[in-house]
Parts: sequence; C-alpha cells; structure tokens
Amino acid sequence: MAMQRHVENSGEKGELVPDESPLMDALVSYSRFIDELFDQPRNHAMAMEYSVGKIAVRSVGRVLYKLRHSGAEDQPPLSLIARLSEKLVNIVSEIGNHPRRILQRKRSMEPVNRFRELDSSCVRWLIRQPGISIVEKAGHRRQILAVQRYESTNTLENRVFIDLLIRCRKLANDYLRQYGEKFGQHSRVKKTKRFKQVCEKFIGTGDLEGVQALDSLPQPNYVLLHEPRYHEVWLAYQKVMRQQARRKRLWTNRQSIWSEMCTLAIWNGLSLLARNRINGSFEKSHRCDLWIRDEVFDSGFIDWRSCPSDWQISEELKVAVFPAKENIIGKRFAGGPEEADCSIAVISNGNQLKSLVNGRFELPVNDLESHFVGFRLSSDLSAESLSVPVDLVKNGGFFVDKIQKLVFDEYSR
Repeated sequence: MAMQRHVENSGEKGELVPDESPLMDALVSYSRFIDELFDQPRNHAMAMEYSVGKIAVRSVGRVLYKLRHSGAEDQPPLSLIARLSEKLVNIVSEIGNHPRRILQRKRSMEPVNRFRELDSSCVRWLIRQPGISIVEKAGHRRQILAVQRYESTNTLENRVFIDLLIRCRKLANDYLRQYGEKFGQHSRVKKTKRFKQVCEKFIGTGDLEGVQALDSLPQPNYVLLHEPRYHEVWLAYQKVMRQQARRKRLWTNRQSIWSEMCTLAIWNGLSLLARNRINGSFEKSHRCDLWIRDEVFDSGFIDWRSCPSDWQISEELKVAVFPAKENIIGKRFAGGPEEADCSIAVISNGNQLKSLVNGRFELPVNDLESHFVGFRLSSDLSAESLSVPVDLVKNGGFFVDKIQKLVFDEYSR
C-alpha cells in the first residue's frame, strides 16, 4: 500500500516538522546527549552529581567532555528504534501472522434456507413485508434480512498494532538514513533493517488489510493491558508517541535549543583555549555545576541560572559567556541587544574590558534541508553572517579561533 510522505504537525500554528533535515537530526542527537547526561550520574570527590525530581545536577567538566567526544562515533547509537528492533521483531511476526480476531455481526440479505439469527431490527423488517409465512415474506428473491456473524481483525488492538508499524517504519528509515551507510555491518543497523522489512510485510496486507487507521490516541482496552503480546505492543506504542511528541517540541523550540547548543560549543572552545594557554587552571571553571531538565522548555534543556564562573584563559584575562535573553548578564555587566542569543564579556582584574561581544545564531528561514546556519559574533551584531555547518556543535574548534581573535587580537590593543 502506497504511503504518503509523513509530515508531523508541531504545534498550534500548524508548523511542520520535516522528515529529513540536518538541523532536526542535530536537535535529536542533542536531546539524546542530554538524556545520557540525565541518566548517568557520577559520584566523584571533585564533582558530586545527583538528580532532584526532573532536574539533574552535572559537572560542567563532564558535560563538555561528553560534548567533545559525542562526534567520535564508533557505533550507531542505541536509540529507541534500535531497542524496539531487537525486542519486537518476533512479536510483530507472530501477531502479523496470527492477529487477534473477534466475531462481529452485521445485517444483510440472506437466503431464506440459510439464515441463522434474527435481531429486533430484522424482525421489524420481516413484519413489514407482505405475506404470512417467512417463505412468502422472502418474496421472489427468497431472501430476508438476517444477522450474519463473521470474523474480523478490525479491533482496537490491531489498529494500535498497525499504527505502531507505520511509525516504526518511519523511525527505521530515519535511523538507516543517518547510520546505514557508515555502520552497514553493525548488528544494530542490520536488526533495524530487518525490523523495517517485517513492519512493511504486515502494513495493509493479508489478514490486517481491513484494519482501519487510528484518528486519535486511544484509551487501552483489556487486550492491550493484559494480553502478553499486545501489551508489549502497547508499551512500545507509548514510547514511540512520547518520542514523537518530544520531536515536535524540539522543532517548535529549535531557535532556543540551537542557541543552547552553540553556547555549549563556545564553552567548549573556551575550555580548550584555557587548557592550551594555562595548564591546570582551566579546571576551576569545570568545578561548577549545571542544572539540566529532562524535558525541553522555551529556553531549552539547561537552566541558565547555573552558568559556570568566568573562564580563565590567560594570567590576566577571564571570559564570561551567558545567554543574553536570560537577563543574567545584566546582573554584572551592561546588557547586550535584545536580538542577541549570547553575550561574551572579557574581564581583567575584575573589570569588564570595552563592550560586550554578542552572538546571534540564525537558523535557515526557507531551506529546512540546509546543512548550514547563520552565525554572527560582534559588539553590535552588525557583522556579516557566516555560514556554519550544523555539525560544528560537536566540537569547539570553530569557536576557539573566533574567541582567540576577539580576546587577544581586539582586547590587547
């Protein structure tokens, strides 16, 4: 059965979430990075990590270390579709070959010598027909309205099953598009590819051909809650729906999240710059903690009230980097323009040198498939926008040169 290209609606304004977008891939990868930080606290004498409710407290040093090495992938990630491919493939095959059926009833014209059941509607129809006996009322066609029983797979549990297969096929396509070529021989890629084939085998074919589509998120029935095979399907369906809801939130808040990603990349660049220039002193800033939320809000995942202290990048100079829109800069320095995403202050002997350097991270307006975004870094945001690859957030190398030029070339004059 031919399926239309799936596009998700991401909010009240009818905004569309693209199926294939390097920016969307980067946002999903970043959310997976946040999940790994949230799920893996580490106790250390210099950096005690813990979680309180939906807030995780993690050391800046470990956050930047994981960010720095997130681009060095030696295997495809164990994402949701990779886990489902391993867990559900046998269950999907079993249900697809032997779906649950129920006896349903419908009224139809039946030969008078073959009907087996009448209900109240059939009796009322029969009364209205001319004649005395049933044979006379059947007329010249020898048929009467009767109840016919038949087996049907069009049940709620099978509708959930088919909807899960369609969504898993899309997730598998996305996973194989990103990692299939690079890790073609890896077991996760092979299992995902096989799971995709199993899903396609049972979508709209065989005994499940007549199953209707779901029009809303259903309430589970007894079978979905208690029948072992379908209960696994229901648990997987809930996970997939939660992931897709999160994907919509990521796209709706992509500007804030992209600014957060770039701000972390700037911190990463400062960390590398400090390590190269002052051996050992850079660890002081790494002892600060970040507050990380488990879900995205208007300002991203990170609570910016937990920004690290100033970065010591030379014996005389420190650098402070803050999100401009969080009104944190204004508590210590004169704020930047409203359209700035982050502000950088250079400090010497406790005093701010010259004006703030403001950063603006611009997303593509029309071309959602673009591999590049705009980037400006200047005192008044008047500088020409640079085209920056989306993948720059995986390392701080791009920002090292920019920050070094701003701090040591501009402020040393």
